[in-house]
Amino acid sequence: MKAFTEPIQAMKEYQEIRAALFEKTGNGILEMTGCIDPQKLHFIHCLSEETYKRLIVTFTEQRAREFCEEYRLFDKNVRFFPAKDILFYQSDIRGNELEKERIEVLKLLAEGQTCTVVTTFDALMNRMPDPSGFLSKIITLETGDTMDMNAMQKELAVMGYERNYQAEAPGQFAVRGGILDVYVLTEENPYRIELWGDEIDSIRSYEASGQRSIENLERIRIYPANELLLDQAQIQDGIRQLRAEEEQVVSGLRKEQKTEEAYRLKTTVDTLIEELQEMGSSAKLDGYLSYFTKRTVCLLDYFQPDKTLVALDEPVRIAEQSAAVEAEYIDSMQQRLEKGYILPGQTDALFRAKEIFARVGRMRTIALATLELKIPELSVEKVYPLQTRTVNPYNNSFELLVKDLQQFKKKITG
Repeated sequence: MKAFTEPIQAMKEYQEIRAALFEKTGNGILEMTGCIDPQKLHFIHCLSEETYKRLIVTFTEQRAREFCEEYRLFDKNVRFFPAKDILFYQSDIRGNELEKERIEVLKLLAEGQTCTVVTTFDALMNRMPDPSGFLSKIITLETGDTMDMNAMQKELAVMGYERNYQAEAPGQFAVRGGILDVYVLTEENPYRIELWGDEIDSIRSYEASGQRSIENLERIRIYPANELLLDQAQIQDGIRQLRAEEEQVVSGLRKEQKTEEAYRLKTTVDTLIEELQEMGSSAKLDGYLSYFTKRTVCLLDYFQPDKTLVALDEPVRIAEQSAAVEAEYIDSMQQRLEKGYILPGQTDALFRAKEIFARVGRMRTIALATLELKIPELSVEKVYPLQTRTVNPYNNSFELLVKDLQQFKKKITG
């Protein structure tokens, strides 16, 4: 990997940027201009060698996924963090795949591993529950531990797991006598925990389809299958808030002779409350976060500012996309509110772009852009123009690549 880093590390501009970045104490962002796409990830890797985590932010999901795949060259521990569709949060088009991708990232951050997270700016705008709730629900089991089967089943339900006759899909668990099967949302294979009385006698992974054992394990960690984790007291308190607001809004709609809208809203809330009472935390609550948690955060709160490098890809494009998302969101929420599809408390499910830009500016942040274009949302502390060029393809010839890098290093060092 030194063949990729040493040529850049020898550049005078790189040394200046690195010194400014790691000595940064202000609220501004350092910007590098003249960067083309293949070079951005290269620079990010070189600049972040001393940090524990990297957060790469771009403007579209497709671009973020491409960056994620390309960055595997530098860091195998890279994950994509998708944004939740706040306009269509009630539809389950992608099943639990989106939730799985998000939980995988939260798992990496909870474990404190050196990692890279690639996401979009609108994902930072999504409101999320306080990370302390997620961290407090992680379960560690070891052979020889004691375990109350009934208590464990209740805990798994609170964590968002669904009981089934067989744990055949991520996010499910099954119980047969003294055997507990759990298909952890972030794992490729389910676990089977066998008890001898109330003591864990064995733990092993197995194939979900053929039930064949794969590996005996001494210790496992079970991560939540949901970001919002609620106990019964929180659920009941949330239901009371929903009912109070629903009654107030429905009464106002009926006074305005909007009977269809009033009926629609009451039916929606009644259905949600039924799901809550039956499913608990597993109910679809993405659009009702404010009713069940007092404090909401964004993904940035899961990162330690002094141990994280944030990289913004093309900040002008990010600003344009975030403005479009925000405008569409405000317009959609207003129309839904008037037609009785949502409650007033649901209209604040999104952080404003200006607020996120301010948060990013207080972290160790570098912006990478092809052209220097100023935007009001971004407070730039200093701009570093770079002269870069593309290189010819090497057709899988690593020797030619190393040779060219060595020549480049010799040229810039004189």
